Amino acid sequence: MIRFMTFFLSDIRIWYLIFLAYVWAWRSHRAMATIKNAPFIHPLLRSLPAPQSLVSVIIPAKNEARNIRECLTSLLAQDYQNYEIIVANDSSTDTTEEILKSFGARIRYVNVSPTPSGWTGKNFAIHSAMNLTQGDWYLFTDADTRHQSSSISSAVSHAESRKLSFLTLLPKCLTGGFLENVLQPCIMGFMGLWFPMDQINSPDSGLSFANGQYILMRAELHQRIGGHENVFDQYLEDFALMKRAKELGERVECALGTSIFGTRMYHAFSYIWRGWRRIYLHAYEKNIAMLLRRMADLFFTVVLPFFALPFFIPATLENPASQAFFWISAAAVLGFILIVAWTSYGIVRAKQIYFIFFPAASLILMLILGNAVLVAASRQKTKWR
Repeated sequence: MIRFMTFFLSDIRIWYLIFLAYVWAWRSHRAMATIKNAPFIHPLLRSLPAPQSLVSVIIPAKNEARNIRECLTSLLAQDYQNYEIIVANDSSTDTTEEILKSFGARIRYVNVSPTPSGWTGKNFAIHSAMNLTQGDWYLFTDADTRHQSSSISSAVSHAESRKLSFLTLLPKCLTGGFLENVLQPCIMGFMGLWFPMDQINSPDSGLSFANGQYILMRAELHQRIGGHENVFDQYLEDFALMKRAKELGERVECALGTSIFGTRMYHAFSYIWRGWRRIYLHAYEKNIAMLLRRMADLFFTVVLPFFALPFFIPATLENPASQAFFWISAAAVLGFILIVAWTSYGIVRAKQIYFIFFPAASLILMLILGNAVLVAASRQKTKWR
Protein backbone atom coordinates (compact mmCIF):
# COMPACT_ATOMS: atom_id res chain seq x y z
CA MET A 1 0.00 0.00 0.00
CA ILE A 2 2.79 2.44 0.89
CA ARG A 3 4.55 1.61 -2.35
CA PHE A 4 1.33 2.21 -4.32
CA MET A 5 0.70 5.56 -2.61
CA THR A 6 4.28 6.60 -3.28
CA PHE A 7 3.79 5.76 -6.96
CA PHE A 8 0.49 7.63 -7.13
CA LEU A 9 1.93 10.78 -5.61
CA SER A 10 5.17 10.84 -7.55
CA ASP A 11 4.61 9.32 -10.98
CA ILE A 12 3.90 11.96 -13.63
CA ARG A 13 1.86 9.48 -15.66
CA ILE A 14 -0.85 9.40 -13.01
CA TRP A 15 -1.02 13.17 -12.79
CA TYR A 16 -1.21 13.31 -16.57
CA LEU A 17 -4.17 10.94 -16.53
CA ILE A 18 -5.88 13.07 -13.88
CA PHE A 19 -5.29 16.13 -16.05
CA LEU A 20 -6.76 14.38 -19.09
CA ALA A 21 -9.78 13.19 -17.13
CA TYR A 22 -10.48 16.74 -15.98
CA VAL A 23 -10.06 18.23 -19.49
CA TRP A 24 -12.31 15.71 -21.18
CA ALA A 25 -14.92 15.79 -18.44
CA TRP A 26 -15.17 19.53 -19.03
CA ARG A 27 -15.32 19.05 -22.79
CA SER A 28 -18.02 16.45 -22.39
CA HIS A 29 -20.02 18.93 -20.34
CA ARG A 30 -19.45 21.60 -23.01
CA ALA A 31 -20.63 19.27 -25.79
CA MET A 32 -23.76 18.29 -23.87
CA ALA A 33 -24.48 21.93 -23.03
CA THR A 34 -24.16 22.86 -26.70
CA ILE A 35 -26.74 20.26 -27.67
CA LYS A 36 -29.09 21.26 -24.85
CA ASN A 37 -28.76 25.06 -24.75
CA ALA A 38 -27.60 26.24 -28.18
CA PRO A 39 -30.18 28.06 -30.29
CA PHE A 40 -31.46 25.64 -32.91
CA ILE A 41 -33.26 26.59 -36.10
CA HIS A 42 -36.23 24.27 -36.51
CA PRO A 43 -37.64 23.87 -40.03
CA LEU A 44 -41.03 25.51 -40.40
CA LEU A 45 -43.75 23.02 -41.20
CA ARG A 46 -45.47 25.53 -43.45
CA SER A 47 -44.45 28.66 -45.33
CA LEU A 48 -44.87 32.07 -43.81
CA PRO A 49 -48.00 34.00 -44.80
CA ALA A 50 -47.64 36.96 -47.14
CA PRO A 51 -46.66 39.74 -47.00
CA GLN A 52 -43.10 38.97 -46.00
CA SER A 53 -39.91 40.96 -45.70
CA LEU A 54 -37.94 40.93 -48.93
CA VAL A 55 -34.75 38.87 -48.57
CA SER A 56 -31.81 39.50 -50.89
CA VAL A 57 -29.63 36.37 -51.18
CA ILE A 58 -26.06 37.30 -52.14
CA ILE A 59 -23.59 34.64 -53.31
CA PRO A 60 -19.96 35.36 -54.22
CA ALA A 61 -18.66 32.84 -56.75
CA LYS A 62 -15.19 32.33 -58.15
CA ASN A 63 -14.70 29.23 -60.31
CA GLU A 64 -17.65 27.49 -58.69
CA ALA A 65 -18.78 25.34 -61.62
CA ARG A 66 -18.63 22.31 -59.32
CA ASN A 67 -21.07 23.84 -56.82
CA ILE A 68 -23.12 26.73 -58.13
CA ARG A 69 -25.83 24.82 -59.99
CA GLU A 70 -26.81 22.66 -57.02
CA CYS A 71 -26.66 25.64 -54.66
CA LEU A 72 -28.94 27.78 -56.82
CA THR A 73 -31.32 24.91 -57.44
CA SER A 74 -31.78 24.47 -53.70
CA LEU A 75 -32.28 28.20 -53.18
CA LEU A 76 -34.82 28.46 -55.99
CA ALA A 77 -36.88 25.73 -54.32
CA GLN A 78 -37.55 27.79 -51.19
CA ASP A 79 -41.03 27.95 -49.71
CA TYR A 80 -40.44 31.60 -48.81
CA GLN A 81 -42.48 33.88 -51.05
CA ASN A 82 -40.46 37.09 -51.27
CA TYR A 83 -36.78 36.82 -52.09
CA GLU A 84 -34.25 37.55 -54.81
CA ILE A 85 -30.98 35.84 -55.69
CA ILE A 86 -27.91 37.78 -56.77
CA VAL A 87 -24.59 36.16 -57.67
CA ALA A 88 -21.27 38.00 -57.82
CA ASN A 89 -19.22 36.22 -60.49
CA ASP A 90 -15.66 37.02 -59.48
CA SER A 91 -13.64 36.68 -62.71
CA SER A 92 -14.36 32.97 -63.01
CA THR A 93 -12.35 31.18 -65.67
CA ASP A 94 -14.37 27.97 -65.65
CA THR A 95 -18.00 27.51 -66.77
CA THR A 96 -19.52 29.36 -63.80
CA GLU A 97 -20.96 32.15 -65.96
CA GLU A 98 -22.48 29.71 -68.45
CA ILE A 99 -24.24 27.95 -65.59
CA LEU A 100 -25.51 31.27 -64.24
CA LYS A 101 -26.91 32.15 -67.67
CA SER A 102 -28.78 28.85 -67.80
CA PHE A 103 -30.98 29.98 -64.89
CA GLY A 104 -32.30 32.88 -66.95
CA ALA A 105 -34.37 35.53 -65.19
CA ARG A 106 -34.75 33.47 -62.03
CA ILE A 107 -31.50 34.95 -60.75
CA ARG A 108 -29.39 38.01 -61.40
CA TYR A 109 -25.64 38.13 -61.54
CA VAL A 110 -22.88 40.68 -61.92
CA ASN A 111 -19.44 40.12 -63.40
CA VAL A 112 -17.01 41.58 -60.89
CA SER A 113 -14.13 43.73 -62.09
CA PRO A 114 -10.56 42.95 -60.91
CA THR A 115 -10.11 43.26 -57.17
CA PRO A 116 -8.61 46.64 -56.18
CA SER A 117 -5.45 46.75 -54.14
CA GLY A 118 -6.09 46.24 -50.44
CA TRP A 119 -9.43 44.48 -50.83
CA THR A 120 -9.95 40.76 -50.37
CA GLY A 121 -11.55 39.08 -53.36
CA LYS A 122 -14.66 37.88 -51.54
CA ASN A 123 -15.38 41.24 -49.94
CA PHE A 124 -15.04 43.11 -53.22
CA ALA A 125 -17.24 40.57 -55.00
CA ILE A 126 -20.02 41.02 -52.42
CA HIS A 127 -19.57 44.78 -52.44
CA SER A 128 -19.93 44.80 -56.23
CA ALA A 129 -23.28 43.03 -56.02
CA MET A 130 -24.86 45.19 -53.34
CA ASN A 131 -26.17 47.81 -55.79
CA LEU A 132 -28.58 45.18 -57.13
CA THR A 133 -30.10 44.40 -53.75
CA GLN A 134 -33.48 45.69 -52.62
CA GLY A 135 -34.13 43.53 -49.58
CA ASP A 136 -35.03 44.29 -45.99
CA TRP A 137 -32.80 41.36 -45.06
CA TYR A 138 -29.52 40.28 -46.63
CA LEU A 139 -28.65 36.58 -46.66
CA PHE A 140 -24.96 36.12 -47.38
CA THR A 141 -24.23 32.54 -48.33
CA ASP A 142 -21.66 30.56 -50.33
CA ALA A 143 -21.77 28.49 -53.48
CA ASP A 144 -20.81 25.31 -51.62
CA THR A 145 -23.98 25.38 -49.50
CA ARG A 146 -27.14 23.32 -49.99
CA HIS A 147 -30.44 24.59 -48.60
CA GLN A 148 -33.58 22.82 -47.50
CA SER A 149 -36.79 24.30 -48.86
CA SER A 150 -37.53 25.94 -45.50
CA SER A 151 -34.08 27.49 -45.11
CA ILE A 152 -35.01 31.14 -45.64
CA SER A 153 -38.44 30.99 -44.02
CA SER A 154 -37.08 29.24 -40.92
CA ALA A 155 -34.17 31.64 -40.50
CA VAL A 156 -36.26 34.77 -41.05
CA SER A 157 -38.98 33.52 -38.70
CA HIS A 158 -36.38 32.78 -36.02
CA ALA A 159 -34.64 36.13 -36.41
CA GLU A 160 -37.83 38.19 -36.41
CA SER A 161 -39.40 36.33 -33.49
CA ARG A 162 -36.25 36.91 -31.40
CA LYS A 163 -35.84 40.49 -32.64
CA LEU A 164 -32.37 39.78 -34.00
CA SER A 165 -30.59 41.97 -36.48
CA PHE A 166 -27.75 39.51 -37.14
CA LEU A 167 -28.11 35.73 -37.30
CA THR A 168 -25.40 33.31 -38.36
CA LEU A 169 -25.86 29.56 -38.64
CA LEU A 170 -23.60 26.54 -38.31
CA PRO A 171 -24.18 23.97 -41.08
CA LYS A 172 -24.63 20.28 -41.44
CA CYS A 173 -21.28 18.83 -42.45
CA LEU A 174 -21.65 17.45 -45.98
CA THR A 175 -18.79 15.21 -47.05
CA GLY A 176 -17.75 13.02 -49.94
CA GLY A 177 -14.43 11.20 -49.72
CA PHE A 178 -12.77 9.39 -46.84
CA LEU A 179 -10.55 12.30 -45.78
CA GLU A 180 -13.48 14.71 -45.73
CA ASN A 181 -15.44 12.36 -43.50
CA VAL A 182 -12.49 12.05 -41.14
CA LEU A 183 -11.20 15.62 -41.04
CA GLN A 184 -14.08 18.02 -41.53
CA PRO A 185 -16.19 17.10 -38.46
CA CYS A 186 -13.12 17.04 -36.23
CA ILE A 187 -11.87 20.45 -37.35
CA MET A 188 -15.35 21.98 -37.17
CA GLY A 189 -15.74 20.50 -33.69
CA PHE A 190 -12.58 22.14 -32.38
CA MET A 191 -13.69 25.45 -33.88
CA GLY A 192 -16.87 25.10 -31.84
CA LEU A 193 -14.87 24.22 -28.72
CA TRP A 194 -12.49 27.15 -29.03
CA PHE A 195 -15.25 29.61 -29.97
CA PRO A 196 -18.03 28.70 -27.49
CA MET A 197 -21.51 29.57 -28.67
CA ASP A 198 -22.68 30.87 -25.29
CA GLN A 199 -19.87 33.43 -25.25
CA ILE A 200 -20.47 34.43 -28.86
CA ASN A 201 -24.12 35.12 -28.08
CA SER A 202 -23.44 36.99 -24.84
CA PRO A 203 -23.62 40.78 -25.25
CA ASP A 204 -21.12 41.05 -22.39
CA SER A 205 -18.50 38.94 -24.15
CA GLY A 206 -15.96 40.38 -26.55
CA LEU A 207 -15.77 37.10 -28.45
CA SER A 208 -17.08 37.33 -32.00
CA PHE A 209 -17.63 34.50 -34.43
CA ALA A 210 -19.76 34.14 -37.53
CA ASN A 211 -20.02 31.68 -40.38
CA GLY A 212 -19.88 33.37 -43.77
CA GLN A 213 -21.70 30.42 -45.30
CA TYR A 214 -24.91 31.71 -43.70
CA ILE A 215 -25.32 35.25 -42.37
CA LEU A 216 -28.79 36.78 -42.22
CA MET A 217 -28.48 40.49 -41.54
CA ARG A 218 -30.92 43.35 -41.58
CA ALA A 219 -30.14 45.68 -44.48
CA GLU A 220 -30.32 48.64 -42.14
CA LEU A 221 -27.59 47.17 -39.93
CA HIS A 222 -25.40 46.38 -42.94
CA GLN A 223 -25.67 50.01 -43.99
CA ARG A 224 -24.92 51.32 -40.49
CA ILE A 225 -21.83 49.14 -40.30
CA GLY A 226 -20.68 50.63 -43.58
CA GLY A 227 -21.24 47.49 -45.62
CA HIS A 228 -18.48 45.22 -46.76
CA GLU A 229 -16.49 48.30 -47.61
CA ASN A 230 -15.96 48.70 -43.86
CA VAL A 231 -14.32 45.25 -43.67
CA PHE A 232 -12.73 45.39 -47.12
CA ASP A 233 -9.37 43.94 -46.05
CA GLN A 234 -10.62 41.25 -43.67
CA TYR A 235 -10.13 37.64 -44.75
CA LEU A 236 -12.71 36.57 -42.19
CA GLU A 237 -15.27 39.21 -43.00
CA ASP A 238 -17.89 37.15 -41.18
CA PHE A 239 -16.06 37.52 -37.85
CA ALA A 240 -15.54 41.23 -38.54
CA LEU A 241 -19.21 41.87 -39.35
CA MET A 242 -20.32 40.13 -36.17
CA LYS A 243 -17.81 42.17 -34.16
CA ARG A 244 -19.09 45.44 -35.63
CA ALA A 245 -22.69 44.45 -34.89
CA LYS A 246 -21.87 43.61 -31.26
CA GLU A 247 -20.01 46.89 -30.88
CA LEU A 248 -23.17 48.70 -32.02
CA GLY A 249 -25.17 46.92 -29.33
CA GLU A 250 -27.25 44.95 -31.83
CA ARG A 251 -28.98 41.68 -30.98
CA VAL A 252 -26.81 38.99 -32.59
CA GLU A 253 -26.96 35.23 -32.45
CA CYS A 254 -25.01 32.19 -33.60
CA ALA A 255 -27.24 29.12 -33.88
CA LEU A 256 -27.24 25.57 -35.15
CA GLY A 257 -28.71 25.44 -38.65
CA THR A 258 -27.92 21.79 -39.34
CA SER A 259 -31.55 20.95 -40.13
CA ILE A 260 -32.00 23.62 -42.80
CA PHE A 261 -28.70 23.84 -44.66
CA GLY A 262 -25.38 22.12 -45.12
CA THR A 263 -22.06 22.72 -46.76
CA ARG A 264 -19.37 20.68 -48.43
CA MET A 265 -16.47 23.03 -47.94
CA TYR A 266 -13.56 21.24 -49.60
CA HIS A 267 -13.31 18.38 -52.08
CA ALA A 268 -9.63 17.46 -51.71
CA PHE A 269 -7.00 17.30 -48.99
CA SER A 270 -5.02 20.23 -50.41
CA TYR A 271 -8.13 22.44 -50.21
CA ILE A 272 -8.88 21.24 -46.68
CA TRP A 273 -5.33 22.11 -45.62
CA ARG A 274 -5.21 25.57 -47.23
CA GLY A 275 -8.78 26.47 -46.34
CA TRP A 276 -8.57 25.67 -42.64
CA ARG A 277 -5.09 27.15 -42.41
CA ARG A 278 -6.53 30.44 -43.65
CA ILE A 279 -9.53 30.25 -41.32
CA TYR A 280 -7.55 29.55 -38.17
CA LEU A 281 -4.78 31.96 -39.16
CA HIS A 282 -7.22 34.86 -39.34
CA ALA A 283 -9.56 33.65 -36.60
CA TYR A 284 -6.63 34.21 -34.25
CA GLU A 285 -5.53 37.34 -36.14
CA LYS A 286 -2.13 35.82 -36.97
CA ASN A 287 -1.35 35.62 -33.25
CA ILE A 288 1.50 33.12 -33.14
CA ALA A 289 1.23 32.62 -29.38
CA MET A 290 -2.46 31.71 -29.64
CA LEU A 291 -1.87 29.33 -32.54
CA LEU A 292 0.91 27.63 -30.58
CA ARG A 293 -1.42 27.37 -27.61
CA ARG A 294 -3.99 25.54 -29.72
CA MET A 295 -1.28 23.24 -31.07
CA ALA A 296 -0.25 22.43 -27.51
CA ASP A 297 -3.88 21.77 -26.64
CA LEU A 298 -4.17 19.20 -29.43
CA PHE A 299 -0.81 17.62 -28.65
CA PHE A 300 -1.31 17.13 -24.93
CA THR A 301 -5.02 16.27 -24.88
CA VAL A 302 -5.43 14.11 -28.01
CA VAL A 303 -2.26 13.30 -29.92
CA LEU A 304 -0.01 12.34 -27.01
CA PRO A 305 -2.61 10.19 -25.21
CA PHE A 306 -3.30 8.07 -28.29
CA PHE A 307 0.08 7.95 -29.94
CA ALA A 308 2.42 8.01 -26.94
CA LEU A 309 0.54 7.00 -23.80
CA PRO A 310 0.28 3.32 -24.84
CA PHE A 311 4.09 3.29 -25.00
CA PHE A 312 4.38 4.55 -21.44
CA ILE A 313 4.42 0.90 -20.45
CA PRO A 314 4.65 0.87 -16.68
CA ALA A 315 7.05 -2.07 -16.65
CA THR A 316 9.12 -0.27 -14.06
CA LEU A 317 6.21 -0.29 -11.63
CA GLU A 318 6.84 -3.03 -9.16
CA ASN A 319 3.37 -3.09 -7.68
CA PRO A 320 0.86 -5.00 -9.87
CA ALA A 321 -1.96 -2.93 -8.39
CA SER A 322 -0.37 0.28 -9.62
CA GLN A 323 0.07 -1.22 -13.08
CA ALA A 324 -3.57 -2.22 -13.17
CA PHE A 325 -4.63 1.23 -11.99
CA PHE A 326 -2.58 2.84 -14.75
CA TRP A 327 -4.02 0.74 -17.56
CA ILE A 328 -7.60 0.94 -16.38
CA SER A 329 -7.36 4.71 -15.97
CA ALA A 330 -5.68 5.12 -19.36
CA ALA A 331 -8.35 3.03 -21.10
CA ALA A 332 -11.10 5.03 -19.40
CA VAL A 333 -9.59 8.36 -20.48
CA LEU A 334 -9.09 7.24 -24.08
CA GLY A 335 -12.64 5.93 -24.19
CA PHE A 336 -13.91 9.21 -22.77
CA ILE A 337 -12.15 11.12 -25.55
CA LEU A 338 -13.79 8.96 -28.20
CA ILE A 339 -17.22 9.43 -26.62
CA VAL A 340 -16.79 13.21 -26.86
CA ALA A 341 -15.63 12.78 -30.47
CA TRP A 342 -18.75 10.74 -31.24
CA THR A 343 -20.90 13.50 -29.76
CA SER A 344 -19.03 16.22 -31.63
CA TYR A 345 -19.44 14.46 -34.98
CA GLY A 346 -23.13 14.09 -34.20
CA ILE A 347 -23.63 17.80 -33.50
CA VAL A 348 -22.71 18.67 -37.10
CA ARG A 349 -24.62 15.61 -38.36
CA ALA A 350 -21.55 14.03 -39.88
CA LYS A 351 -21.13 10.30 -40.45
CA GLN A 352 -20.34 9.29 -36.89
CA ILE A 353 -18.60 6.02 -37.76
CA TYR A 354 -15.54 8.10 -38.68
CA PHE A 355 -15.12 9.25 -35.07
CA ILE A 356 -12.66 6.38 -34.59
CA PHE A 357 -10.16 8.38 -36.66
CA PHE A 358 -10.49 11.40 -34.37
CA PRO A 359 -6.91 11.13 -33.00
CA ALA A 360 -5.42 11.08 -36.52
CA ALA A 361 -7.64 14.00 -37.58
CA SER A 362 -6.49 15.94 -34.52
CA LEU A 363 -2.86 15.30 -35.46
CA ILE A 364 -3.48 16.69 -38.95
CA LEU A 365 -5.23 19.74 -37.49
CA MET A 366 -2.20 20.28 -35.26
CA LEU A 367 0.02 20.23 -38.36
CA ILE A 368 -2.31 22.67 -40.14
CA LEU A 369 -2.00 25.04 -37.18
CA GLY A 370 1.77 24.61 -37.32
CA ASN A 371 1.70 25.62 -40.96
CA ALA A 372 -0.40 28.66 -39.97
CA VAL A 373 2.32 29.60 -37.47
CA LEU A 374 4.91 29.51 -40.26
CA VAL A 375 2.69 31.63 -42.51
CA ALA A 376 2.20 34.17 -39.73
CA ALA A 377 5.90 34.27 -38.90
CA SER A 378 6.90 34.75 -42.54
CA ARG A 379 4.11 37.29 -43.10
CA GLN A 380 2.93 35.57 -46.26
CA LYS A 381 -0.06 37.13 -47.98
CA THR A 382 -3.36 35.27 -47.83
CA LYS A 383 -5.49 34.69 -50.92
CA TRP A 384 -9.25 34.04 -51.08
CA ARG A 385 -8.80 31.67 -54.02
